[in-house]
Amino acid sequence: MLFNRFSKEPILPVKTLTGHRDEVLSLAFSQKGDSMVSSGKDGRAVVWNLSNYRKRFIIGIRNQSVWAATFFPNAPYIGTGSSDGTIKLWNSQRGRFVDSFTKAGEIPYSMVLASSGEKIFLGCEGKVIAFNTSTFSEDGEMPGHEGQVLCMAIDPFDGKLAT
Repeated sequence: MLFNRFSKEPILPVKTLTGHRDEVLSLAFSQKGDSMVSSGKDGRAVVWNLSNYRKRFIIGIRNQSVWAATFFPNAPYIGTGSSDGTIKLWNSQRGRFVDSFTKAGEIPYSMVLASSGEKIFLGCEGKVIAFNTSTFSEDGEMPGHEGQVLCMAIDPFDGKLAT
């Protein structure tokens, strides 16, 4: 459901978007705010046009829950992370597959990109792993988390990563 954060009480939904067959696991807005991507246990990432609240396209990932999805801030890509540990890049205009990489033995439960688009952070079991987005090489790990890192955010003002 989409809500207008500036409405007066009671806050009522602006629109209910229907497109998944199972639980939705993540949501992300594009930098321009004209699109949104949702991902879910049904193995799909749905890209929504927010001017008319319709599906732009569906990215299907066979037999895998899509735990995380996000837009790249400075490139025409959507990143998805699925339960097989694969991070895939898709063209954000048409949904075509571009590239993929994996971190052996890790499931990306959450995903966030630095505002520069140079780093992608994956929330995994007990840690966050940072990757360089131009080479997809690992830049380091941030251990010390208990359980799955299901949610992350980056402060747009000073770049702090919250998990």
